[in-house]
Formats: sequence, structure tokens, C-alpha cells
Amino acid sequence: MKNKENPLISLLLTIIIPSILLEKLAGWIPYENAALISLIIALSFPLSYGLWDYVSKKNKSWMALLGGINIGLSGGFAVLQLSGPWFSIKEAAFPFLIGVFVWLSATKKKNFFQLIIMNPQFINTALLNKKVTETQAGEKMKKLFVRSNKLFAVSFFLSALLNFILAYNIFIPITEVDSHKIQAVLNSQVSQMTWMGFVVIALPLMPFSFYIFMDFFKRLKSFSGVGFQELLNIENYKTEK
Repeated sequence: MKNKENPLISLLLTIIIPSILLEKLAGWIPYENAALISLIIALSFPLSYGLWDYVSKKNKSWMALLGGINIGLSGGFAVLQLSGPWFSIKEAAFPFLIGVFVWLSATKKKNFFQLIIMNPQFINTALLNKKVTETQAGEKMKKLFVRSNKLFAVSFFLSALLNFILAYNIFIPITEVDSHKIQAVLNSQVSQMTWMGFVVIALPLMPFSFYIFMDFFKRLKSFSGVGFQELLNIENYKTEK
């Protein structure tokens, strides 16, 4: 049985707790550099969780690693008290680079989307390959994977655009002169970007991702005759419970 990620714990450690600490913790610390201390403590939660997730899993998650790097850069930018444009570029760069990676994976033997779908833990790959062979739909299958992979890449490009717009409006120029006050304002901005990035961007993109998967299985059934319910590897879920 494989250890499954708990979505609630992930949400708490990467979004909720850091956001609250960035907004409130400085007021509870009786030191002049309280804002910097609260920033370091807040960012330690998602960084530690991302590192644990990456190290503990046998199949290393490059997405978790990229997420940790992204959070680390946010903290570094805040500590250096860099201006808003740097945050806007950084927030857009990560999903954009992931989108480029996904798009270019179409040139590989198995593209990124195909690697996600053709997982024996998820679907009955033996049945799928059998049906595709029986219906002589190999070429149609390849084209469908390429199409879905491109749509998946587009979702990251859209995320990059939304991230840039959101960050541009959150990380506005800071008029404060005192470095400690600047740090406090930056902490507040990082906190806003953390939770708003999830609510305004991640949640709306979920229906688009759902559409991509449902569209894939709908088109797959049209030429192979096998649907999502038949392919779903229910036995694996039964044995894991």
C-alpha cells in the first residue's frame, strides 16, 4: 500500500498556515525584526512539507520540487525586499516553464499527459492497449494524446498569465521608508498572493483540467469502444483500502 497525500494537510501546510502566519505572527513577536522572523517561520512550513514529500516518495515528484523552489524564491525576494515586477515575473515564470516542458514533451515517445493517463494504478492499461489493438486505432490514440497534452500545456500558460496579472496588482510599489515596515508590507503581499493564487487561479483552472480529462475519455471511447468506467482500475483502490 502506498502512502497517499492528504489534500487537507497539504492545503493547511502550503496555503492556510503560511498565509495566517504572514499576516498575524509579526504582531506576536516582541522583536524589531519581527516581520522577517515571521516570514522565515511561515515559509518553513511549505518548504519543509515540499522537501519531505520529495524525499519520502519513491517516485520523486519534480512538481513538488519546483513548488519548493518557487516558495523559496518568494521568501528570498521578500527578504531582499525586491520590487513588485520581480514577483510578477517570478509568479508567471514557473507555470510558463512547466507549460513549455509539457508542450515539448509531445516530441518524446510518451508525452507528459500520456505518462499521467497510462498509469496502471489509475486505469487498466492492459485493457486499453487490447481495445486499441483490436480496433486498429493506434494512430488515432497517438493523435489524441498529442491533442490532450497540448490542452494540458495551455492550462499552464493560462495559469502563467493569471499569475502575472494577480501578482502585478498585489505587489504594488511600497511607499514606506523604514525597512521593518517594508518587510511587514511585503509579508502581507506574499500572504495575499499565497491564498488568492489558490482561490482566484487554482480553483478556476480545475474545471478546465477536468474538461481535458473527460474530453480525452470521450474521444477515446468513440474509436476504441471502451469508456472511463471500464478502464478505471477499481481493484487497485479496493486493495489499498
